[in-house]
Amino acid sequence: MKLVNFASLDPSLTNRGIKGATNTGKLDKIVFEEFTENWEDLTLQSELLLKSYLTKKMILLK
Repeated sequence: MKLVNFASLDPSLTNRGIKGATNTGKLDKIVFEEFTENWEDLTLQSELLLKSYLTKKMILLK
């Protein structure tokens, strides 16, 4: 669902008539603006979050 929120903020999609979700929040806009021109940091941050999530999940399973 969150990606649909981002779609509504992306001019390359809205210019093609793709509307995305209508219920985007302030945080959606902040995140989109922070990473839309900074793909390298987005990749790094997502990898760190995924590693943190998987590590915690593995600890919970033990």
